[in-house]
Amino acid sequence: NKQNVFHPQETENKGNDCLLPLGWQPQHSFEEGIGETIRWFLSITPEKIKDIPTPKVLKTHTSFPKAIILFPVGVLIIVLYFIMNIFLVKDQVDKIERSIKEGDYLVLNKETKTLSSSVERIKPIVRMGGFVWGDQEKTLFLGDSLVDGIFQLTRTAELSNRLFSLIFGETNDSFKTIVSQLKTENDSAIEKISESWGILKNFTGNESFVGPRIVKIKEPISQLRDSLLSYREFLSILPEMLGEKEGKIYLVLFQNNTEIRPGGGFIGSFGLVSFRSGKLFHFEVSDVYSADGQLKGHVEPPPKLKQFLGVDNWYLRDSNWSPDFPQNSIKAMWF
Repeated sequence: NKQNVFHPQETENKGNDCLLPLGWQPQHSFEEGIGETIRWFLSITPEKIKDIPTPKVLKTHTSFPKAIILFPVGVLIIVLYFIMNIFLVKDQVDKIERSIKEGDYLVLNKETKTLSSSVERIKPIVRMGGFVWGDQEKTLFLGDSLVDGIFQLTRTAELSNRLFSLIFGETNDSFKTIVSQLKTENDSAIEKISESWGILKNFTGNESFVGPRIVKIKEPISQLRDSLLSYREFLSILPEMLGEKEGKIYLVLFQNNTEIRPGGGFIGSFGLVSFRSGKLFHFEVSDVYSADGQLKGHVEPPPKLKQFLGVDNWYLRDSNWSPDFPQNSIKAMWF
């Protein structure tokens, strides 16, 4: 069939005619181009193959929505951040406890501020993660209350330290002013710790995640509150004890419990302590025989004392012959 006969020259001419409007003409004919290509392939050697650049192969993979990947990563970051802050809070609480025992109020104040910041950082995470550890609003409220209480205790402790420095003559502060400030700060500490205690009483121990741990601090907080209440009573009588208006002299008995007596032990020495205007004025320790040697008269000893110790006279060193301390103190003052 004449219509099915292929005429390359005819096709080439038609192609050239089509390219004429583009202003482009091929430099070689179709046959020349095919021949050149064949000759090039025949000339390839193993050495030339090494110089041929390797085409980049694009790896195909299944694409997942970004949210599916990012969601668990985000949750993991939140959980890690929460755990880090929990350990940080625990470390700060340990440092606070240690600084209280050591009386280092600068460290106590610093660590309490750091603890407050850590609690604030945890709050958003605790609220967001409620579906994991339950509603912790009550716990957060307790945390704020305890931090406020510790801040107040810091001020109370610092003033107490200043008071004792004043008593022993290390500072020249006003005794009346320090005691007044200390009473105010201690009352505020009682208020804050009582608030925390009130919140703690609502915890049963069955709360999710923190219940058992929170219950463990009930007793220490209760004891702390009782101590602050006792301290309030102590501060109320302290001015009179330390001779704010009238000087006071105290007799201190040093007893040897290895040489037993009904009141505690043999009185080997004694001290006289004087306070005036809230400050230690004088302190002197003497051997008990220096006092007993000055007793010229005869004091008849109790029958049992005379029977068991074989003594004919009663002296200060055996004045604690009763198991009742008030009786012993009256007898020691008499001697």
